[in-house]
Amino acid sequence: MPTDSGAREPAAVWSRIREHKVLQWSLAYLGAALALAHAQELLAHNFHWPESVGHVLVGVLIVGFPVAVALAWYHGHKGVTRLSAGEFTVVSMLLVIGAGILIVLVRAPREQATTPLQPAQADGHTPAAAAVVTAAKPRLAILPFENLSPDKANEYFADGLHEEILTALANGAQGLEVISRTTMNSYRGRPITVQQIAKDLSATRVLEGSVRRDGNQVRLTLQLIDATTDEHLWAQNYDRALANTLQLESEVAAEVAAQLAVRLIASPAGAALRTPDPHAYDLYVQALGQRNAIVRVTGATDRDERLKQIESGFSHAIEADPTFAAAYAERFGPRMRAALLPSTTSTAAELAREDLEMAARLAPSDPKVLAARAWYLQYALLDWDGALRAYTAAEAAGLTDPLWLADKTGVLVNLGRRREAIEFGQRLLTLDPRNRLVIGVVAILQVIDREPAAALRTLDAALGQMPDATELRDLRASVVFDYSGALDAWNGSVHGNEDFNTKLDRLRYSHQYAAIEQLLTHAPRLFFSELRLWSGVQFDVQALGWAKLMRGDREGARYCGKELLALVREQKETASNRATLHSMVAQAFALMGERESAISAGADSLARARDSRDVFNTVPTVSMQIAAVWAWSGAEDRAADLLASVADTTPGPGPARVSRDPLYSLPLAHNARYQQLVARLEAQMKATQLH
Repeated sequence: MPTDSGAREPAAVWSRIREHKVLQWSLAYLGAALALAHAQELLAHNFHWPESVGHVLVGVLIVGFPVAVALAWYHGHKGVTRLSAGEFTVVSMLLVIGAGILIVLVRAPREQATTPLQPAQADGHTPAAAAVVTAAKPRLAILPFENLSPDKANEYFADGLHEEILTALANGAQGLEVISRTTMNSYRGRPITVQQIAKDLSATRVLEGSVRRDGNQVRLTLQLIDATTDEHLWAQNYDRALANTLQLESEVAAEVAAQLAVRLIASPAGAALRTPDPHAYDLYVQALGQRNAIVRVTGATDRDERLKQIESGFSHAIEADPTFAAAYAERFGPRMRAALLPSTTSTAAELAREDLEMAARLAPSDPKVLAARAWYLQYALLDWDGALRAYTAAEAAGLTDPLWLADKTGVLVNLGRRREAIEFGQRLLTLDPRNRLVIGVVAILQVIDREPAAALRTLDAALGQMPDATELRDLRASVVFDYSGALDAWNGSVHGNEDFNTKLDRLRYSHQYAAIEQLLTHAPRLFFSELRLWSGVQFDVQALGWAKLMRGDREGARYCGKELLALVREQKETASNRATLHSMVAQAFALMGERESAISAGADSLARARDSRDVFNTVPTVSMQIAAVWAWSGAEDRAADLLASVADTTPGPGPARVSRDPLYSLPLAHNARYQQLVARLEAQMKATQLH
């Protein structure tokens, strides 16, 4: 009997299901749901609905299925249209449970997007090179476009379109993080999967594409991919004549923004930035590609030549269309950079100002133009407050490009806001985690703030991902030496690509003066300036003269001093280089053995440095230079007191730069004040235990 009863139970359940028409209701519901989902997909593609519409609809349909089954159970066999109290309770409970499931389905992707790339360090600081995703924002990685043109020389055109589309989305899309081009260009030519991009950069979406240009015909092919699932979300081909590609970046940006459910804000000056001339646009895109190809400049001659090449490229675009605002804004960059080199004899600063004025006249509210104004106020006028206002306005207008914004950190330091400068630099790294310039800036800012261990963490995190970044390895060696005095820190840094100042530092601290002379003799009248810690700027005869003086060749040093004085007098004095040029005059007198003139000129240069308010660069650099001038000119106590003051100042040099540099240790070997300072700094280095 029990066996017969057990056998009849499944049959009875199946009979009741058939009686209540549950199967028919379920199939009808599934058919209607599939039709609705397909219709939504078609409408979303045609009307550019955001992805969230599809997500919500699918969630509602999933939640509705058990409700439909429940209603079928109660009403499938009797056609009653009203719910009883019991039935209403059951349906309500199902809806509450379904709502909870729907919330989980909608929120889960956002919660996953907030996971940082790397965990925070024990001291609470996240590695600067890690890309930390802010809450609830989609994060887009736009891979460099593949050049499929028959003429491979058209690669610059693919690069230019890539930058224009990336910039349009980065500057105009609210609620979207767009990883900057420097980081994305590091993936050029590398076989990389979407999953690896997601892992490396915490990207939630990846846009990849190709460009084929054949004569005046252009085809841009794009596809948008979910980086977490590798699902293709959207694809589009754009076929245009070259003359009709001018608005393509705006069209693509609008399409992608719609797919990502973010709002795209058109810059009020956007139309004014562009050109209606396809030839001018072609030249402009070519100049952008040329600029982006410059990853690192290793020497002054190379730097001058490359800056001229970039300037020339944008000049050709301006010649084709004299009202091309974007070309003026971009040409301002290399001209302003050239104006910062005290070796330049051109009117670069004046030319940069003219470009800025023209760009501002044509597109006064564009973020790139506002950032150019910030640069000019910062470097040409040393107007920190005005520069900060201009940077703030550029960011409010949508600018996110670290190429334009990294210099804001110097403004913040000069305003006494060092911690804010570091935090701002680290925010830039969230959008451009492989930008070597920004990584170096953040590390130097941490050293300036007397946090060498934090600087090493920043550099080590970057070198773990970019072991070939020799300039970062050199910088790491400098930080270790500055705070430990360990010369062997440079052992792993020397790969034949060592920059000029690093090599001079290493040779000087190891007392290889003859090697310095040999290195510099082959580069007459060379000016060199690299982003180094407190090494400053100098001509070849300046460094050569000090090497001869330290070796005891006073006649050779005297000759170099005369050459240096002649070179300095050829320079055009500006507000930004005045103190540095006067420091070079003091050094020239010291090399020539004219002690009284050297001491007097040193005091004048130091006063000018302090009046400049440039505490980031000029004050510490000039102070170290004048300490050497006084030490070799007989004012030993003044030199020792100045070194003690600089060593205790923030920003200032690391202790080894004061205690181990033969520029000071040789002439001050018997000075009691200096020896007391050395003992204190050596104890400080021993306690730091940096390696």
